[in-house]
Amino acid sequence: MLDVEADFPLAAKPVPADGAMLEATWINLSWRAGDLATSHDVYLSDNFDDVKNGSASAFQGNQNTTSLIAGFFGFPFPDGLMPGTTYYWRVDEINETHPDSPWEGPVWSFWIQPRTAY
Repeated sequence: MLDVEADFPLAAKPVPADGAMLEATWINLSWRAGDLATSHDVYLSDNFDDVKNGSASAFQGNQNTTSLIAGFFGFPFPDGLMPGTTYYWRVDEINETHPDSPWEGPVWSFWIQPRTAY
């Protein structure tokens, strides 16, 4: 069982910070792993409900590292992130040997600054 006094199972400390505004159309998401995690299911989309509900369209894969690049060829959103758009992401912590796994993480967001003509 989970010892809540000793173990914090959720992903935490998202980079960029929740709600951050970014200028670039690519991103390197990162987080602090939960204490019991051996891998991470990552969800990323411009649709809040898809991320919240863990839909297949938002699922970016299971990985052992605590970062995800998006917005480049060969990565999620290969054509870049869209200016003026809010993106949502979540990390579920996985430990196949723990009976309480997976631990569903909170939904975080960031947005890409709109392009403005001057």
